Amino acid sequence: MMYRTTLNNRINALANNYIYINQDEISHSLICPICLDPLIDPQTHVLCNNSFCNRCIRKLRYCPCCRATIMELNDLIVTSDIIRNTLDELQIQCNICKHILCRGDFDNHIRNDCLQLSLITSEEENNSNTNEKYLEKHLSNLYCRIRKLEDGLYESKKVILTFLFVLSIIGIIILLNTILLYIIHLTISGLFTIKLPLFIQAIQKFLFDFLQ
Repeated sequence: MMYRTTLNNRINALANNYIYINQDEISHSLICPICLDPLIDPQTHVLCNNSFCNRCIRKLRYCPCCRATIMELNDLIVTSDIIRNTLDELQIQCNICKHILCRGDFDNHIRNDCLQLSLITSEEENNSNTNEKYLEKHLSNLYCRIRKLEDGLYESKKVILTFLFVLSIIGIIILLNTILLYIIHLTISGLFTIKLPLFIQAIQKFLFDFLQ
C-alpha cells in the first residue's frame, strides 16, 4: 500500500515531464494565450471561440482575449475533438528516458513503458519492502515489551491487593480487641462500683465490734 501510494504520487508529479519536438513549429491555434504553451485539457470560451488550458482559464474571472467576464461554467465548453486529437499527435520527448512519442501516449508511457522510471520505482519498492519489514519487527518488539509490562503490572497489582487484605485483617483484629477491652473495662468498673460500698460497710462493722 505504501509503495503503491508512492508510485501514484510520482506518476502524478511526472504527468507533464516532457518537452515538445520543434515547439516553434506548432500552430498558434494550439497555443494557450495565457501560459504560451500547447493546450492541455483545452476549454473554449463561447463568446470569442478562443481556447485555453483548463487550469489556466479557471484561475481568471474574465477572458484575456475578449475581456468578457466569465460568470458561469457554461461560458466555457470543451474544445472540439479535432483540436484535441491534433494536440495528442504532437511529438514530445520524455525527460526521464528521452524516448520520443506522441503526447497522447505519454500517460501510458509513464505508467507502463518508461524504463528509467521502472528502475527508479523498483528501487523504491525494494526500499519500501525493507522499511515495512523493519516496521513489522519494530512493532513486534514493541508488542512484546507491552506484554511484559502488562504481566509486571498484574503481579504488582496482586501484591498490592494481598497487602491491603492483610492490613484490613489486622485492622479488624485491632478493632475487635479494642471493643473487647472496652467491654471488660465496663464490666470491672460496674462490679467495683456495686461491691465497694458493701465492702466498706463490712469493714466498718468489724472494726466497731472489735473495739467494743
